[in-house]
Amino acid sequence: MHDGALVDESMLAAEYVFLKKLKDLRFDTAKGQRGFTPKELTGIFEDRAGQARERAAKAVAAGKSEGDACRAALLALKFTEKQLADLLEKRVQGRPLPEQGVVEPPSGGGRSPYCRPALRILKALILSGLAPAEFKNHLIAREAGPMATLAEEIRLGTDMGAGLVEDDLTFLDRMGASWDRLYIPDARLDDAAKAAERSDAAGRERMVRRLIGEQNDPVVRHRLGAFHRKLRDLEARFGPPDRVVIEFVREDFLAKGKSKQARDRYQKFRNFQKRRREERSKALAALGGGASGSDVLKYQLWDDQKGHCLFCGNTIAGPNVMPEAGGRSFATAELAHIVPDSLGGPRTYLNLVVACHDCNHAQKERYHADWFRQDGRDWDALLNRIRTYTRIPRFKLKLLSCEDSEQAADMVENRTSLQQTAWIAKLSQAVACLHFGWPLNFKGADRRVVVVPGALTNAVARRYHLYRLLGSEESRAAAEARLKELREAAERVDRNSLPWDERNQAWQAYHTAVEETEKKARDDHRHHALDAMVLSFIPAWAADPNKRYWHSLPGPADWDFFAERLRTVVPTWVATEKPRLEDGIYGDRGGKAAKRLSLKSLGYSGRTPKFSLSALRKAAANIWDRPIRDAVQAFVAGEPPEEAWVAFCDTFRAPRPDGSVGPRVLSVLIATSELDEFADLSKDGTGAWRRGKRHKGYFVALDPKGKPKVFPVYAHASEAEVRRSIRAREGWRDYGYFESGCRVRIAERLVQGKHEVGAGVYILSSLWTNGQSAIMGSDGTVWRGIGIGKLVSCGLARVH
Repeated sequence: MHDGALVDESMLAAEYVFLKKLKDLRFDTAKGQRGFTPKELTGIFEDRAGQARERAAKAVAAGKSEGDACRAALLALKFTEKQLADLLEKRVQGRPLPEQGVVEPPSGGGRSPYCRPALRILKALILSGLAPAEFKNHLIAREAGPMATLAEEIRLGTDMGAGLVEDDLTFLDRMGASWDRLYIPDARLDDAAKAAERSDAAGRERMVRRLIGEQNDPVVRHRLGAFHRKLRDLEARFGPPDRVVIEFVREDFLAKGKSKQARDRYQKFRNFQKRRREERSKALAALGGGASGSDVLKYQLWDDQKGHCLFCGNTIAGPNVMPEAGGRSFATAELAHIVPDSLGGPRTYLNLVVACHDCNHAQKERYHADWFRQDGRDWDALLNRIRTYTRIPRFKLKLLSCEDSEQAADMVENRTSLQQTAWIAKLSQAVACLHFGWPLNFKGADRRVVVVPGALTNAVARRYHLYRLLGSEESRAAAEARLKELREAAERVDRNSLPWDERNQAWQAYHTAVEETEKKARDDHRHHALDAMVLSFIPAWAADPNKRYWHSLPGPADWDFFAERLRTVVPTWVATEKPRLEDGIYGDRGGKAAKRLSLKSLGYSGRTPKFSLSALRKAAANIWDRPIRDAVQAFVAGEPPEEAWVAFCDTFRAPRPDGSVGPRVLSVLIATSELDEFADLSKDGTGAWRRGKRHKGYFVALDPKGKPKVFPVYAHASEAEVRRSIRAREGWRDYGYFESGCRVRIAERLVQGKHEVGAGVYILSSLWTNGQSAIMGSDGTVWRGIGIGKLVSCGLARVH
């Protein structure tokens, strides 16, 4: 903002995003499906951009902040369902497609991936209607009018230090041959592709380091670095591979601190998965226990389509219903591709529909829109019909409404490859290709680096019930007993010929339990190894043109094959979490570290704070001011609910020694632990005490009598200094250095009280200065409260 008006630069990114959304919009007209022409697009954009500036000016005039004014402007760059319908009817005599009924406003947060000159160029390119190469030539020629103005704005010339030069515009040559199909390439991947084709091994490794080093997100840098190291390690041990298969795990990038938009997208994805599991249980209940995975999918699609053939609209009788004479039955209905095999269409839920036998065979290997056009079938009737199928996901509706087979193939390729065009996935492929000297071709059956969607790995593992191999023996036994009980109950209902709804309810309860049993046991870290084994088989199966089975594995890869290999797996942390200092500064109160906290926060704990009476009781006991401590403890003794605690905090006032009421208490001083693990990090010695969120590690040393003692290495301490202090003690000797999360071996069977742990390799979960420890088995079972002396006597040793 400047003098109450929007500055052009402040809206560049938002205007480009809005323009791109309008350009990608498709709609129906009397002459068929199309998008906006450049002239139509310019008129709509100028109208909305003008409204954005007016809204911003009004907000400033009303005394609103600059942030509120910008948000008001962004809200003008959108179309609600009614607004879009009215716009299309008025300007192009059209109507929106069912999956493109709104245009969401651009996000007001985050950072644009493009610099301002690039945004100016992209905005002008979309408004020009020219092919990218033609646009570039006009811009270089500085033709009178908009091109001359743009050249001046981006400082196009010959001095690289003063603005852009002609070589900076080469990205326009890679943006497609026409305005209709332009896309935004990434110059860094283009440079990587050239390096993969022309450079020697040293040059390619330099490009890998450059790609990784350019990433701003430290998590992305770490993952790519770890991936690169693992590639080198595997190549050294087994030689160059024929193919690299990657599963892109997204949860790691959606932790606390990530954007709300990213977390919301991920939550929608999780909700979709949960809904699909519920639908699968419903389908299994309706079909009976022996239904195949293909039949279950067919039932789900049939249910989505309200029991109709998607292409002709005729009714398909349900699985337990006899069709009328000449009618279509569930048994004869078939799974049909939207994008056919010949165009790379995968056999996944989003690319499949249920069709009657006649329609599926009439379609042959054609894209459905081509088939409708070539055979003179009613396309509008199909569009009208799918609008009534409210259970079909928006993406699938968009795919079914698309008339361009090439565009549809691109859409389904990107979507079913777990958004393979995502930057992190592209980078991982580039790193692998550069390392091994392979071309960076991200499409086609001949690609050497394959990104397998996690959903596909999950589907294959579930088909073979492989996730039942995870977890402790006790948990598996309990789950199997529960399944047996529910199945016997469902079979009793069948034998007694009870009403269909009772039978359906009993079988659905059983299959819901099956779904729960076959969910990935994430506490058992061997699930990473299990997924890796499964996905190693998938590319060969997916590339086989003669594949007949749904998500099949080769014959030798059965339950016993995976069970035998999983028994030898011991999880290893790729990198332990680095210790870092807590944000807060503590004070010294009688040799104890004290920290000021808000009173209300004492009742909450956890990464996502939740009210906890036990946390409140513990914190209340550590309040430094005695009168306040006594008052809070007296209140907590009544075990108040969260609402009562909030009300107490809103009204609580400090009691004075004379019994009168003092000022309202907003924060209190909490005395925590002894100052041993804190360091005074103040520069002037005034006492800015801080400690780490976790220790660096632990030395275990043996005293002159051979008794072990734990010496922690605090976050602010030096490992070498701690080691020297131990060795300086007369008669003491260093036993070993350990970290939380490291692998340890126990040479002999360990028995301590209720604990009985066999010899083998474990993860050291925790180690405390009082000599207590916790270790975790490969199946996720944790044994706590084991004395370090017992571990040492049983041959504790770190596994490197």
